[in-house]
Amino acid sequence: MAFTESSKRHRFLVLTSETACCLILFKNKIGGLEMKADKEITAHLLACFCIVVWGGAMVSAKRLLEIISPQELLFWRFFLGYLTLWILLPKKMKLKEKKHEFYCILCGITGVTLYFLCQNMALTMTQASSISVIVSISPMFTAVINKLVNKKEKLVNTFILGFFVSIIGIVLVGFNGVYVWKPDILGDVLALVSAFVWAVYSVLIKKLEQYPPLIITRKCFFYGLISMLPVLAVTGFDTEKITQLVRFPAILHLIFMGCAASALCYGIWNKAFYILGVVKTNAYLYALPIVTIVFSTMFLQERISSSAVVGVLFTISGLLLSQLKFLKRIHT
Repeated sequence: MAFTESSKRHRFLVLTSETACCLILFKNKIGGLEMKADKEITAHLLACFCIVVWGGAMVSAKRLLEIISPQELLFWRFFLGYLTLWILLPKKMKLKEKKHEFYCILCGITGVTLYFLCQNMALTMTQASSISVIVSISPMFTAVINKLVNKKEKLVNTFILGFFVSIIGIVLVGFNGVYVWKPDILGDVLALVSAFVWAVYSVLIKKLEQYPPLIITRKCFFYGLISMLPVLAVTGFDTEKITQLVRFPAILHLIFMGCAASALCYGIWNKAFYILGVVKTNAYLYALPIVTIVFSTMFLQERISSSAVVGVLFTISGLLLSQLKFLKRIHT
């Protein structure tokens, strides 16, 4: 029996969510994650897993934005993620120092509210292709900020070369064969702010590596939700749309975004930060436009051009260059 396009999307979301649940059970909850054999290899695999899930979340976001506003989606996504984290690790933990709580507040504002709010607003003002290019500069912002904060950190030449090679690929993927640039200064600035605040979040969250990732992620979500309230007070919150969200398939998309893409993946990504460092981990963001365009082609019937395929090759090459030191160690 042939599946409809809609049912294929639903199967994809269900399978991805089940994979996420299996990962949690197999790893005995991310909060007490015990790496086998080589922690670094496992962390690289977890980062790849997050990129795949986040690429799929773009498909879900596109569907949900047909029902609710970007601000409402932001709230419901992380509200559900916050509840999920309590279920996964239902215990409180007092942080050792007051400044650590302050770091959590800043992480909630930057990595949750400002990052997604600026990105969603930019999408309404300028082309998605230009946004994907600008936001993908975040790994370089991360490297620079990390260097300023941690004087001992060094930027290796292969990472810098990998950055420029990946940017060429991301540009090709973003345009996807349509070479028309329509600059919108405000939209581009918002996208740039989005890339910058994620870099700030990345450097801050690394300072909290002595705590379980799920607990820190939950605290960040809480402060992110609090910082969303003034935005919702200004833009408004349509409670009548809740009835549409709880219907199938919208509820499935929301569960996927809240439980898998937010709660699970933020916790995993933060764990990867602790093991690999923020610069190496954020380099995987180069691959996000690739995953997104693949899923868009599969589930949204969006066209992929030959230039986008070339862009994929450039981006993968840049990612490999940025991780060259790790790959050499694995080979030897």
